[in-house]
Amino acid sequence: MTPNQVSRRTLEELESGPLGVQVAPYVASLRQQQYANSTVMNHQLVLAKFSRWLRISDYNVRRIDETTLAQFMKQQRGLSGNTRAALIGILRQMRDAGVTTPARPTKRSDAQRMVAKYRQHLTTQRGLALRRVDGYTPHIERFLQRLFGAGPVNVRRLQPADVETGVKHCLRLHSRGFARIVSTALRSFLRYLLFNGSVGTGLTAAVPKVAYWEQRGLPRYLPVKEVQRMLDHCERRTALGKRNYAMLLLLAQLGLRASELLAIKLKDIDWLSGKLRVRSVKDGPDVWVPLPQKIVMNPIRPQCRQLHCLARAPSWTSSASSEA
Repeated sequence: MTPNQVSRRTLEELESGPLGVQVAPYVASLRQQQYANSTVMNHQLVLAKFSRWLRISDYNVRRIDETTLAQFMKQQRGLSGNTRAALIGILRQMRDAGVTTPARPTKRSDAQRMVAKYRQHLTTQRGLALRRVDGYTPHIERFLQRLFGAGPVNVRRLQPADVETGVKHCLRLHSRGFARIVSTALRSFLRYLLFNGSVGTGLTAAVPKVAYWEQRGLPRYLPVKEVQRMLDHCERRTALGKRNYAMLLLLAQLGLRASELLAIKLKDIDWLSGKLRVRSVKDGPDVWVPLPQKIVMNPIRPQCRQLHCLARAPSWTSSASSEA
């Protein structure tokens, strides 16, 4: 699927509608976070519908807030699963740009305060990426609100049956994949409660495992001889060929992700110590890994300096997937 497989009418609405110039930086941020093209396209379709609704309603953009989003979702039908995420994302983008009114301070419930502490634990103590944290915390807040409502939260009253019922409730309403994420979030939250002494060990084991077969067979891979044959037949006389060879070499010997390969810069190569800095694309710390021996042993020869071509190529990111 191409990055912008949306209709011209949708693009025109996004460019000239009430949301105006705020859509472009929001879509750019999605791509920077390595969201799938299909997800980016769904967000664009949602924002186009929202823009059209604002224009027809003659709504003042500076008054957009959470109430506006709720009104839109209540009046529309056939909205995709990305609707809420897209609307919250564009509202955050507009607030950061000062286009609409800032968020109103609201009194948080006990459940929200506990989730905030859990969120801080995940980011500071566990070092989880923000995307993972954002994927866990909404499920925990709904779980606590379902059990305690808007009143005080007493996690010491939690029973194994409460945990099991929470996962089964998700299975009745959502897919197995969704319920699997909820069970993982619950298990993480209960480990946090065990860490601070709020619950015992039995609750963590009470979270049921949801069967979900993402891969039904063994993962496919190339045998060592085939990988070497591919490297031997790679053209290395031109800068483009050296770049391609360096990409294949790093994928084969270091096991880098494609996104990590795309993030390599010239300053990430340390020839003296024979190391390469791998920049994390999941909000984690950068890691220094040893360079392949084929490059370290003889960095002066032109055919062994393919990493320079890799990091210097001005437009290699646009053709990396097709050339390699």
